[in-house]
Amino acid sequence: MSWHLNGRDITATVTGTEGILGTRPDEWDRKKTNIPAEVLLHPDWPPEGPLGRKWLSAIKANQPDEIARKTRWMQTGWVPVQDGDPVFLIGDQIVGDARSSANVLPGIGPREIDVIEKYGVGEDLSGSFADDENFRAGVRETFRAIMDVYIHSNAWTDLATSTVVLAGALRPVVPLRPKATIFIWGPKGKGKSYTAECMMRFWARRRGDWHEELPGSAKDTPAAMENAVASTPIWVVDDLAPSALRRQAEQEDAKLADLTRAIFNNATKRRMKTDMTSRKTFKPTAQLILTAENELTTPSAKERLIPLYLGQGKLHPDRSKTDALNAIAAEKGIPARFTSQLIKYVQYAATTHPGGWAAYVSAMEAARTQLKHQISELMKDMGAGSGSLERTSTLAADVMITFFILENLARELDMDDDFIEQFGLDAPMNRAVVELVTEAHSENQQNLPGISFLRALAALLSSGNAHVISGDDPSRAPIEGTDQSESLTNHRLGWIIGGADGSLRPKGETIGTVVTINNQKVVLFHKVVAFKAAQKEFPRLVNYGQGESAAAAGIWDEGLAADVSRPFNAKTKAPLPFYSYERKNKGVKVTGIPIVLSRLLEDGQAPANNPKEELEN
Repeated sequence: MSWHLNGRDITATVTGTEGILGTRPDEWDRKKTNIPAEVLLHPDWPPEGPLGRKWLSAIKANQPDEIARKTRWMQTGWVPVQDGDPVFLIGDQIVGDARSSANVLPGIGPREIDVIEKYGVGEDLSGSFADDENFRAGVRETFRAIMDVYIHSNAWTDLATSTVVLAGALRPVVPLRPKATIFIWGPKGKGKSYTAECMMRFWARRRGDWHEELPGSAKDTPAAMENAVASTPIWVVDDLAPSALRRQAEQEDAKLADLTRAIFNNATKRRMKTDMTSRKTFKPTAQLILTAENELTTPSAKERLIPLYLGQGKLHPDRSKTDALNAIAAEKGIPARFTSQLIKYVQYAATTHPGGWAAYVSAMEAARTQLKHQISELMKDMGAGSGSLERTSTLAADVMITFFILENLARELDMDDDFIEQFGLDAPMNRAVVELVTEAHSENQQNLPGISFLRALAALLSSGNAHVISGDDPSRAPIEGTDQSESLTNHRLGWIIGGADGSLRPKGETIGTVVTINNQKVVLFHKVVAFKAAQKEFPRLVNYGQGESAAAAGIWDEGLAADVSRPFNAKTKAPLPFYSYERKNKGVKVTGIPIVLSRLLEDGQAPANNPKEELEN
């Protein structure tokens, strides 16, 4: 709109949905219309009554041949364009060819995401891969600068860390929904938030953006986080710190665990309106990054993230290394510029791919699947033989698909062989990531339901809050003898010295019975009593959402049970979690979950070599 007032010509643009064309101007505020201050300050605004209707009619009748229809997208990242190629929306920027860009509008503003104005891909969007050698030369230069500062300088002394930082930062460029959450954790003051800032600088609108600031916080509400990961290409939830309040710490941990699962599972929370119609759902599309001082406690969430530990010495002690990371962004704007160049490469590769965009996206999905299988085989070679590798290899492939794009870009730019080969699966960068996820997989095996239950039982007995009895004589300690090792063993089974005679006395409730099977001491734990006691004392090992049947079945399924035949239901043939022991000529029958005593005394640690597992493998 343009008008003359107080000797000045003024022009302003009102932005809203097409619904405002059927609404009186004095009701535009209710339609979430963006009305500039210049318009609001006009003495005759808003036109009301008959004058308002006439004014709206005049607006519609004015220059009808110049009406342009655009789609306003309430998300960022790759969006389709009618009669054109997909474009990339980020902040107030549209990265794509002029014809396609003319048909879309960024819809995410400060009202939806308060920091959206900091999102962008630099200040220069000019240039194209098609017949523009000067542009290609500029891409080569920025590409080498990024690799030199982020990888080759050893700013992060651990190669796996710097590799995940680079791959994760550029992951939103790949036209596939991210699945992996990057979890940066460690003691305070060791570079967790700084590392996340270095990733966010690839998405800076201006050179000073994302310096000593991050978009999100662990104190944000769950609804705010849902909206953020559905509206931005990359999001950081910063600073999950220990709390003096137990309930607050548990709530914040659960909140981030839910968000991590939603990212991996592509899940949304459905809500209803008062009239029982569905509210808008928030589909997660962002590459999520979390920073925290401690690991998450929920096992199912830990299995869905890639952990990066930032402790002493993880950042290079030479400040010039990190100074270079700051300068390349704040002074030169290279990370964000490279992001825009990589987006343009994906557009160029997709439009020139046989079959166009649809075939290109399918090829990317096939490449990620193939990469997952290759990583799974590498993990097996590195010793990750226990448990399913499906989820862990999926996480690694989801992040490392970025290097597949970077390798293709290097080939498109005719860069030297050494530069190209560093992105190969057998090259040090990718192998470092595979080693990282293999180690994480091994640690996650210690959080499976069975081993967690076993560790809780061992801790419960050692703490003196429960005890096990002898199957021969419940009134005495289960291990016979008087030497020091046997006394210590009985102590770890819940028996302590009491009374003037120095005899052993049980502590806490009885949760199991020690019997001898095949010349081995075996503890038969009561399914319900033992589970409830372990869950009460150690809820972080035995979560409240877990049931005794799942825990007992885990003992068998994870190869932690004693070497006895697992019983089955005679009718349904379903496996049972109990083992029944009957002592000959005594008429004594004991039923429980069988665990070898020696394993229990090892604090429930999983065996390094399990004969049953080797046989199955």
